[in-house]
Amino acid sequence: MQSKIKIFVFCGLILLCPFLLPNLLVAQPVIDQSFTYPTSAMSFINECCAFIAQTFTAGVSGTLDGVNIDVASAQNSPFPLHVAIHTVTISGEPSSTILGNTTLSSNSAPPSLLITFPQVINIVAGVQYAIVVYYEGAPPPGAYQSQGVWYGAADNSDYYLGGDTYGSIDGSSWFSGSAAAVIYIDLHFQTYVTAPSTLIELTSFTATPLHKEVIINWSTESEIDNAGFNLYRSETEVGEYTKINTELIPAKGSSTQGANYEFIDKDMKNRKTYYYNLEDIDLNGISTMHGPVNATPRLIYGMGK
Repeated sequence: MQSKIKIFVFCGLILLCPFLLPNLLVAQPVIDQSFTYPTSAMSFINECCAFIAQTFTAGVSGTLDGVNIDVASAQNSPFPLHVAIHTVTISGEPSSTILGNTTLSSNSAPPSLLITFPQVINIVAGVQYAIVVYYEGAPPPGAYQSQGVWYGAADNSDYYLGGDTYGSIDGSSWFSGSAAAVIYIDLHFQTYVTAPSTLIELTSFTATPLHKEVIINWSTESEIDNAGFNLYRSETEVGEYTKINTELIPAKGSSTQGANYEFIDKDMKNRKTYYYNLEDIDLNGISTMHGPVNATPRLIYGMGK
């Protein structure tokens, strides 16, 4: 009876897999922009300026799911922290256009706190935006009126090239913190983005090890407006991935018919594990990443050393 139960469960998993796999490949939020280290400076909120901002350049197009910042209230301020996402002017400073905003229930926002917004915030790769904070209801800024600090770094080296720190007394006239200090200043933050999914139904993605090479196979159930695929390889699961195909692998499927694909990654080292991500790109340039899968090439008897 026990063996029959095991067979039934195993068969059930086999039958469910084709239905589960497409759901497992739904796009998930990923960290897009990030500056969290080192810590060598802080910006006082509500001392010189009521409003403090850090600008950033979006790396991918999609929906901004939330941000992390690094704000602490050393004075145990009674006022809640307000966080907003602004567009940026042509000169690089925060504009008056607010894409989303929220007031936290506390006076602090540690890096572990994911700050989300009730509004849908769509961002575009290569475009700058600003994270703007102030203490709601706080008295006018001035000496000894600081309600909190936003941690970051200041140095002769620009740690984050995609943005800058700004301050404002009234939220309309801004000045660059880096220009004022004559050094580069950036404040800690991270952005989380979900890119729009492509209309590719992927049913399998595998990496098979052989002697000094890896065979990568993937199959689709259907492909709508698919331009093709790219493959990326890394020596660690969370490391930097490098594209290994020289040209886009052209799509072969259609809206009613899938296709099978194969790519051979040659001249690899035996007994070394490699990780692969698969990117599909549609005709509008929107891409979705799948994976990773991994394989460890090995010596196969009869194929030499």
